[in-house]
Amino acid sequence: ARLRSALDEMRRFGLGQPDEDWLRTPRLMLAVERGDCAQVVPAARLALEQREPLAVSAVAACEIEGGRPEAALARLEGMFRRYSRRLLPTLAARRELLLGRALHALGRRAEAKPHLQRTLDLWSQAADNREVVLARRLLAED
Repeated sequence: ARLRSALDEMRRFGLGQPDEDWLRTPRLMLAVERGDCAQVVPAARLALEQREPLAVSAVAACEIEGGRPEAALARLEGMFRRYSRRLLPTLAARRELLLGRALHALGRRAEAKPHLQRTLDLWSQAADNREVVLARRLLAED
């Protein structure tokens, strides 16, 4: 509904219909926010080919949720080959949480611990601390 409203606003100001490439990121962000893995993968297809960190982290989260943590680990390894972590600190922190979750799901808790601790360190000052709550829960299971 929000995307449709934004598109209507654009048309009202005479900006025309945006092309599919322009809509890719908003669609992906909406799917990620909703936790809708059925929409994440189609929305992320082109972005995955370009190794965009938002797409990589979104699909990795869906792989973990779908019981494929080993696929998520493999995907996350090259997440920042083309992009700087310094320019994308939120996604760098999210990657730490996803690595910790994937390793934890594989029973490799000792390896997961430093990633989960980095999540706590990076997110502890954030107003939205869902990541901190999840990292603390996983660390407490040791």
